[in-house]
Amino acid sequence: MLEELEMGELEFVTVGEFLVEIKKEFRRGEEESVKAAELRRIKQERRTIEEFVQEFKRVARGSGYEEQPLVEEFKRGISGAISGGQELTGLYQAVVQKSNSPQ
Repeated sequence: MLEELEMGELEFVTVGEFLVEIKKEFRRGEEESVKAAELRRIKQERRTIEEFVQEFKRVARGSGYEEQPLVEEFKRGISGAISGGQELTGLYQAVVQKSNSPQ
């Protein structure tokens, strides 16, 4: 939006319209930042892997993270006993595939 405004491609009739659009633009980025911070904070701790996966998927939806950064956050949140290597990446891929499949 800001680039379009600078290039003269956007016009607002009132200051109120401009402020509404600015708030929308910044709110989107703020929501994503909050979700990303929450994603970095969650840990499996004493929960089962299924419980952790459910929370992880809920938080990841609005985080803006994709692919490898999301895998890394998933690995970081898992309890130490299962947090290493290819097995965890495979587990994550299975979770992603399952969450993307039609239900």
